[in-house]
Amino acid sequence: MNAPLLPFASRPVAQRIKVYLMHSSPIVRAGLGAMLAGEPDLEVSAPVQWPCADEACVVIADYFSALRAARDCGQAPAQSARAMRLLVVSSQGKAGEVRHAVDSGVHGYLLQEADAGELLECVRLLGIGVGTVKTHMKQLMHKFDVSTRTQVVLSAMEQGLLGVPFSPPA
Repeated sequence: MNAPLLPFASRPVAQRIKVYLMHSSPIVRAGLGAMLAGEPDLEVSAPVQWPCADEACVVIADYFSALRAARDCGQAPAQSARAMRLLVVSSQGKAGEVRHAVDSGVHGYLLQEADAGELLECVRLLGIGVGTVKTHMKQLMHKFDVSTRTQVVLSAMEQGLLGVPFSPPA
């Protein structure tokens, strides 16, 4: 229980998140690259060709490129366990467009007016694989000496680790 949480910078090179900048606008692509540059847990590039759908990576693209990639790669919601995660960065945030993107297989949607912190948070959240989440959950279950995810949350609340007041049932 007393083991410290490790910051993103301590992630081994082999576990760095691959980020591909595939936005159709060169200016936006350059800005995204500048915002992500120097982050030790990210491996950022702007390749000419799209990565394979089964490559573990986060792809940042404009709305139409992401929809085309989702369609071409078979990124339907039922197949969302695939490794490639699509993040749309767009100047448009109409609810219908966002819903259509998510329904088409896009995993995240961020407006271009977002700051670097929001972009980094989205990329890092999308870069966490399902296996990583399961591994962390197993470690937490072991540390709290419990057997379910609900018990992990309750134990964390009881110990004041979530910043949420806990009052046991009467």
